[in-house]
Amino acid sequence: MLFSASCSRNPFSDCNLEKVYKTNADKVTITEGVWGTVSFMKGNCMPGSSGCSNCPARRTVRFYEYTLMSQAVKAGVYNDFFTSFSTSLVKEIETDDKGFFQVALTPGKYTMVVLEDGKLYTNISDGQGGINPVIYNGGHQNVNFSITYQASF
Repeated sequence: MLFSASCSRNPFSDCNLEKVYKTNADKVTITEGVWGTVSFMKGNCMPGSSGCSNCPARRTVRFYEYTLMSQAVKAGVYNDFFTSFSTSLVKEIETDDKGFFQVALTPGKYTMVVLEDGKLYTNISDGQGGINPVIYNGGHQNVNFSITYQASF
């Protein structure tokens, strides 16, 4: 693997994400913006496997202006890690021990990433060259984020 982060970086030992999602939903105080839970998956996560863990994770979450692959610098040959974007950083927030974050945003299209060992990480693209797009139209919108580079599917 590229990096060595794991669930052990998170002191919160409850990896029951359904319970965590419900707890985190009760924390939302914003009326306009995005909120959610960041989790870290590790192990064999194939359907029916018992070797997968998916735990809430304490991370830095960043929202950039909508970013295309052509506006990003890859961190080596790995498609999920980047060293920089040429677009502007809009917001940066820290999750709590249960992976919870919330951020006030104005309606628009953004790219959402987490910082992972000093790199920008996401595992989603929109098929049109966009990196992990989040389209925010107003209200309070739930967007969960799974870090999956140590999981096999």
